[in-house]
Amino acid sequence: MDNELWLDQNLSVRLSPKTSLQVKFAERANQGASDLFQVYGQVGVAIQAKPWLVIAPVFRHDRHDPFDPGSRYENRPLLDVTARRPRGSLRPILRTRFEGRFFENQDGFLSIRIRPGFAYALPLKSKLRPGLLVDDEIFYDTRAGSLNRNRLRAGVSFRVNEHFSLRPYYMLESNRRPAFWDHDNIWGLSLFWRY
Repeated sequence: MDNELWLDQNLSVRLSPKTSLQVKFAERANQGASDLFQVYGQVGVAIQAKPWLVIAPVFRHDRHDPFDPGSRYENRPLLDVTARRPRGSLRPILRTRFEGRFFENQDGFLSIRIRPGFAYALPLKSKLRPGLLVDDEIFYDTRAGSLNRNRLRAGVSFRVNEHFSLRPYYMLESNRRPAFWDHDNIWGLSLFWRY
């Protein structure tokens, strides 16, 4: 079991009442958080199709082993479909991601990721009260024809001011190997700027 450290920075800029530009940069370190093994950037547009439905076409460029001159890269066209229906302080969320994966010099394939979860605003007397987040993401790989990964995550979101919030979280990632499931501890921090 490995311990990994993930950091991502997210920027959302409203373009119109129903659309926003979404930009993300992420860095991931494994081997006890000592090896930076993946860096990626992505850009997309989130469209509020219904009050409860957001559709977001996204493009991601992913670089594995970024300090290795011979490292491989990957391009991913994505489509995120997110449904959420607030019920008081509780907000159930279901995100489905259709992900084309195109590694350098390899045939592409489709990955489907389903992530049910919920966000809960903690009952604290504060204008910027923190929230609890729990979700479980399931990966289906069309190349392998099977479920091949699972990510169970729990975190707390802190809204620092009107435009900035942060979310520390813990995630247990399970990857299918030929004879067993391999598990990794992931300690993450997500930063959000919204304008």
